[in-house]
Amino acid sequence: MRKIILKSLVFIFLLGTVTNLFSQNFYFSLNAGYGLKLNGLTYYEEVRQAKSNSNYTSTRDVNRISFGKGFNVTGALGYMFNKNMGVELGLSYLIGGTTSVKDSYYDVAGALSYSNTDYSARMFRINPSVYFTAGNKMISPYARFGLIIGFATITEDYEDKISNTIYNPNPPYGLITNVTATTHTEKMNGSMALGFNAALGAALNVSDKFCWFAELNVVSLSYAPTKGEIVSYTLNGQNNLSNLNTSQRETEYSENYSYDTSVGQPFNEPGKSIRVNHPFSSIGINLGFRAKL
Repeated sequence: MRKIILKSLVFIFLLGTVTNLFSQNFYFSLNAGYGLKLNGLTYYEEVRQAKSNSNYTSTRDVNRISFGKGFNVTGALGYMFNKNMGVELGLSYLIGGTTSVKDSYYDVAGALSYSNTDYSARMFRINPSVYFTAGNKMISPYARFGLIIGFATITEDYEDKISNTIYNPNPPYGLITNVTATTHTEKMNGSMALGFNAALGAALNVSDKFCWFAELNVVSLSYAPTKGEIVSYTLNGQNNLSNLNTSQRETEYSENYSYDTSVGQPFNEPGKSIRVNHPFSSIGINLGFRAKL
């Protein structure tokens, strides 16, 4: 009986010692920051016309859209093999900023038409990485390099007002301007993105177990959704979503597709379109804390 009790005490002591040693090497971190776009799509073109008396001027601008800009928050669990090297698994959420593209023009009678499209995105990201630090001084520089895996939803909010001026052949005759206003919201998602992440920073060690840190964070990532769906549609202020057929409401994005041009795409199936990579790269500053467990 004494041997069993002794063995149990030894086992509990060893288990506690090992657990304590390993727990000292684990840490948890939490940070937040804002990222600026690194690159952007260049095929969105803004067209704006201005009217002065009977003269019109047209301005064309390339609007570079990047979905990687915006606010992000990250929680991570890490393990240090020694005082200079460790591994880390981070989970983050990106609340992307909004980019607007506006077009406007006048018809032959001077009636204004316009369209406005707001693009934004949300992304959940998984970030396994390798962590290097200079040591345990009061201020410790560090670097982190790894992969980033993302699952995103891109949102397109569109509105327009189209003016069409025609001649009224009936009394009282003259010109009549008809205005049609539409809005729609489309959500695009359905795939996984894979890219790279790197960070350079410095930690202010408050104690052996806690530090504050600031870092320059760089993300290189693009995302290509595989499906899209219009979730709201109005015509002249009235809900008109139910009047859209399947091919108008849903879209499947792929590397290539084909259909019979003599009959067009089927109305009762999702529409087909080419799959496009959307940039989610960013560079920004993150601030946070790290605590040993």
